[in-house]
Amino acid sequence: MNQRSFDFKELLSPLEPALFLREYWQRSPVVVARQSPDHYAGLFSVADVERVVGYGQLKYSQLKVARAGSDAQASQAYHVESARTSDTNGLFHSYAEGESIVFNFLPSYWEPAARLCAAVEQWLQFPAGANAYVTPRNACGFPPHFDAHEAFILQTHGSKHWRIYRRSPRAANETAEEQIVPREELGEPIRELDLHAGDLLYIPRGYVHEASTLDSSSIHVTLGVRTYTLLDLLNEVLAVEGAQNPDLRTPLAAAALEASLGVDETVEQLERVVNAIELRSRLAEARARLKLRLIERLRPLPTSHLQSLDRLDRVGLDTRVAKRAGMLCHVARKAGRAELAFPGNRLGGAANLEPALRFLADVREPFTVRALPDTLSDESKLVLVKRAIREGLLELT
Repeated sequence: MNQRSFDFKELLSPLEPALFLREYWQRSPVVVARQSPDHYAGLFSVADVERVVGYGQLKYSQLKVARAGSDAQASQAYHVESARTSDTNGLFHSYAEGESIVFNFLPSYWEPAARLCAAVEQWLQFPAGANAYVTPRNACGFPPHFDAHEAFILQTHGSKHWRIYRRSPRAANETAEEQIVPREELGEPIRELDLHAGDLLYIPRGYVHEASTLDSSSIHVTLGVRTYTLLDLLNEVLAVEGAQNPDLRTPLAAAALEASLGVDETVEQLERVVNAIELRSRLAEARARLKLRLIERLRPLPTSHLQSLDRLDRVGLDTRVAKRAGMLCHVARKAGRAELAFPGNRLGGAANLEPALRFLADVREPFTVRALPDTLSDESKLVLVKRAIREGLLELT
């Protein structure tokens, strides 16, 4: 699996994405055992650990070591002090003593992880992040816990033994990063397995799990996906409604915050306003607002942007161009203008640009400038493509 194949389909292969989404996504853990140790080659190896520790100059929040405590204790995890991030001997001494090394926010400084997260975000349209866990032999980094996100465990080196328990009843209302679960609450594991290099384990949000090594050290990358919720969507619906419905901006009565005053009147006001919201008519704009939230947090991936800028004067109608990797797009039309939003920038103009912008948003394969919709003249096609290259959406192939 090289950098060019870090996509959602390759992540799950040979499990088909449609089957995964239908049968397992947010429902049940699943293991993809491949007997292919090199499947994640290029993602995060032993040599990469040395390279990042030695040259990465990681910040305080990006590196920590961890070791599970006794049954009565939570995980004894602490961030390495900033002065110690370059103290490789001290860090690896902790590893030799049985502590796991944890690389937080991996996509912010490791390109293969950034490309993988971008590919998953394109497919699922939810925010994704990645951490890496380097565990010595006969060690356990964390006690049983559940996470507040969907987790894909990608074993890149060695092996690790996993125990998965039932979903915690606390998971539905928990938003913390992780929650330790006392052993007396665990019950029996519903799955117990060894994950080997090249294998994948998917754990839905809320399922309690723990992992440890035996006679092999381990490196795995956890890809975490934070799904938007109905509450997120409802907040956007209310934001859309509030911008257009003055009733939602009706001032509260004096002393309305007193619990004993005006309860019936306030309930009546709220019910009248909420019941009047046309959810179906507001849904499209609310979804668009959520998508824009996602796009605005994404970073453009490094590509051949500089080389494309250097060759901008050579662009002609038969020049082949392509969208840069990780370009999740959204097109909107407002106040007589059309605009295409993408990670890192926006591209807009008069309303007659909308068909061309939608073409750019939807296209998946390289194309020639001439292939843009004929709603634009040849000269306008050239102008638009050059703008899109300059603003970071397209690159020359």
